Formats: sequence, structure tokens, C-alpha cells
Amino acid sequence: MLNNQNALRLRLWISAALLALFLFGCGSKDDLNMQPALQNEDPATADAAAAVAAEVAVNNGGVLDQANDLIFAARFTSSEEDPYAIEGFPAGIKQATREYDSLSGWWTVTVTKEIGHPWLLYYSTYTREYKHQFLNKNGRFQRFYITPTNSGCDTAYSLHSLISDASGYTFMPRLTHTLTGQSGDWLITGINTPEITINSMYGKPFVRTSVDTLTRVNSMRILEDSLSLQFFNVTGAKGGILSKGKLTGGTITGHYHAIVTFKRGDAYAESTIDRDIVVTLGEKTTRLKVGIFEYLIDSFTGDLL
Repeated sequence: MLNNQNALRLRLWISAALLALFLFGCGSKDDLNMQPALQNEDPATADAAAAVAAEVAVNNGGVLDQANDLIFAARFTSSEEDPYAIEGFPAGIKQATREYDSLSGWWTVTVTKEIGHPWLLYYSTYTREYKHQFLNKNGRFQRFYITPTNSGCDTAYSLHSLISDASGYTFMPRLTHTLTGQSGDWLITGINTPEITINSMYGKPFVRTSVDTLTRVNSMRILEDSLSLQFFNVTGAKGGILSKGKLTGGTITGHYHAIVTFKRGDAYAESTIDRDIVVTLGEKTTRLKVGIFEYLIDSFTGDLL
């Protein structure tokens, strides 16, 4: 039989073991945030999800922010109007320069945005160059969405938009993102109606290339990645309602590819990541499918929820 001293030692040992199991056996908060779909999904997929979520978010100059720019551009009616206003951001700076080629009908627009503050947890700055061409009901270009004519006014029915160049930088908890390039080609239809529809033009994907640094617990990995996406009947209210976190429908599908360099901590088996992507549009949250795993992300910050 245990004496009182031995019994006390045994109880203390059991208590310490249970405390250690509670503190270390259940995983850290970072692990939970980085792997919200299932706790046993592979770490390569978790890294891909974190990187793609950051590339989708509005505040990071991601895919949703670019769709927002297209929605604003669709209401461009004069050379004085600024269709690239930033809405809903507590700290935002934007600049837009534009030039019109009357021979080709193309606007060249350079947009620069800065979101947040460099000394806070979330910060993003980026520049991108668009080309826009308004098309009337006969498919002929015109200068503005509503262009005066001898007989009145001609309203454009669609907008052909290209993105030819981009650069940017974002940091947020556990991830820094450096955008190295972009290309895209869209046709935005129904711009003469309250709701517009965005589709990839000629099946050309929207492509983003970047370098991401991910940190989690004691690990650090660098991902040199590319994200290729197709827009299919993505709909939204004309006038920038997306900046308030809303799209009304449609899907964005594509593929994520990354080459991984392990800088600190344990390596996983895949040094190259390839995952199919499906983005299901919502309001303040967006559903993201990476491979077979599904995630919920904050549409503004890009955080995995």
C-alpha cells in the first residue's frame, strides 16, 4: 500500500502529465488557424490554402479586389471621374492615372493602392496596369460608358479589360506575400444593367505569380508560386458593391503551383505543390477548396477562419 508521501508524489506526477497533455498534445492556436478544415490534412495543402487565401482577399489586392476594380471601371463616364475609389477601409490611399488612345479605343489605367499601416499586423501596397475598352451593342468601341453622340447618348453594353502588369507587397500574421507579376483578360457584360457578369476572355486564365513566406510555430517555408484562375459567370452589382464584401454568384476555378524551400523546422515530403482550386463566392466570407479540403476565409483579410 502506498504511504501518504508516495501517494502525494503520484498525484503530483499524474497532474503534471495531464497538464503537459493539455498544453502540448492538443496543438497550438497557430496550428488550428492554419488547418481549419481538418486537423489531419497534409501540411502542403495547409500551406497552399494559406497562400491562396491571401491572394484572394480584397485588402491584399487579391482576386476579389481586382474584380472590384472591374466593377468600378464599368461605371466610368468621364475623364474626371475616379472609378477606383477605396471603400470600407479605415486606412487607404489610392491613386489612378489614365490615358485614352482614340485610334484603338483602349484606356490605359495605372492604379496604386495602400491599405493599412506598415507598423500594424496587416499592411498591403500594390500597383497594377489595366487596359479597358468600352463596347456598344454592336461591339464597336466608344470612349466612355455613356458617350454623347449627335443624336443623344450611346450606352456601352460590355467592357473588355486586360491586366498587363502588377507588383505588390502584403504582410499579415504568419505570412508575407510579394507579388511578382499578373496577367488577365476579361469580358464584363451587362454593364448597362444593375448587375454585371465577369468571364475570362477566350478561355485565358488570370495568372498571379508571387513569393510567399509562411511561418508557423517554429517553422518557416518560402513558396515560389503561381495561381491560375478562370472566371465563370461571376456576377456583382455595378458600382463597387464587392468592396462591401458582396458578390451575387458565379465560380472561380483554377490551379495552384508552388516550389517550396524549407528554411526552418521540419520539412514535408512535397517540395513541389500542385492543387486544384475552387473559390465559392460569398459575402464577408469566401469558401475555398484546395484539393479535397475545404476552408472558410475572411474575404477582406485573407485569414483562414
